[in-house]
Amino acid sequence: RLPVVVVGGCHNSQFNTSLLNILKYGFVHAYGYGIHVPKCWSWWLTSLPDGGSIATLGNTGLGMGIPAWNYTEGLDGWLFPRFFYHYGVSGIDILAPIQAAAIDDYVNTFDTNRGDADRQMVTQWALFGDPSLKIGGYP
Repeated sequence: RLPVVVVGGCHNSQFNTSLLNILKYGFVHAYGYGIHVPKCWSWWLTSLPDGGSIATLGNTGLGMGIPAWNYTEGLDGWLFPRFFYHYGVSGIDILAPIQAAAIDDYVNTFDTNRGDADRQMVTQWALFGDPSLKIGGYP
């Protein structure tokens, strides 16, 4: 059985990557954003033929968190655990509805019309894999 991976950090799920970006941009953003790689980390993990993950969720852009002890009070430190809450507590077991419920909670808790960072959190959290996946499979 392969895991569903929820990853924090910056640009792990940035899907507009290509080796051709070297010709277009050179290595200007190569180490900061990884735009020159053949596929992003999340897709690489999800598409491994003999392992990796069955699905991966992560940031397409700059991952944001609140530093230190307040990490879980906002941004990805608040959003990502909601995925596991809806799977474990709410009992949702289909991948896309779990992600949607976590995003709905975020939008209903934080003013995404006022804060750029809050708005970015809900628009950049990409899902790689089958959105109709039933976590745990069928009996």
